[in-house]
Amino acid sequence: MRYRLVVVSIVAAALTSAQESPKIAKPDPPAAKPAPKAALTPTRPKGPASPTIEIPEELRSKVSIAGQHARSNQAAEALALYTEVLSASPNLFTVAFERGKLYQEAKDYPKAIADFTTAINFRPMEYFEAYFRRCIAYYETGDHTRAIADCSKAIEINPTIAEYYYYRGLAFSTLRAWDKAAADLIAANELNNDNADAHLQLARIYLQTEQLIGSLREYTVALQKRPGFSEAYKGRSIVKAALGDSLGSQEDLSKAGE
Repeated sequence: MRYRLVVVSIVAAALTSAQESPKIAKPDPPAAKPAPKAALTPTRPKGPASPTIEIPEELRSKVSIAGQHARSNQAAEALALYTEVLSASPNLFTVAFERGKLYQEAKDYPKAIADFTTAINFRPMEYFEAYFRRCIAYYETGDHTRAIADCSKAIEINPTIAEYYYYRGLAFSTLRAWDKAAADLIAANELNNDNADAHLQLARIYLQTEQLIGSLREYTVALQKRPGFSEAYKGRSIVKAALGDSLGSQEDLSKAGE
């Protein structure tokens, strides 16, 4: 579907920044550091626990020390130990998963994808966290179709986590599949209504599809959740201008620092 807004010159000028492909916000992502640009902190899913595996006794100390390094933000040391353990025992998919998280934090997405794939291959119907993290990695590399597939799998296994819908919604939005993106972001907000970034992205989709009242509402909610949210002020100023509220539009632009 193609949509078009016809608004005054102030709208046309501001619309470019608000209609950029959605970027992930930066709430802390998986582990310690956000993956993409607006990432949410994945909560521990409710449902089947992440699978475990018996670690050979001779490797347990190294795995434990590697975990301590990871928790202390000593990524290089943790990576070295995890790699040593996996060289000795490649079937330790839980260790591969932990190493994948470190690669993801370092933005080495191909290696992160490889490690998450190892975890998934060993336990495809249980490891929803690996699907989710691989979804983020695919999103970051621009492979939005695979990102959608992985987040869909995570949702199939455990449909209770807002972040799964959020990231899939971002991927759908990047592909301009507006209806699917909106449905996922609505679902994310129903599961966790406190994420300002999800409201922001939904507001942008409503703007794209000329649902101005819905867009105005979502930008306003984003500002309630995160006072001073510059991107929300910018977007709301566009909607207000389109609705004929020139004064309100200028006020929001000034609050956005424009």
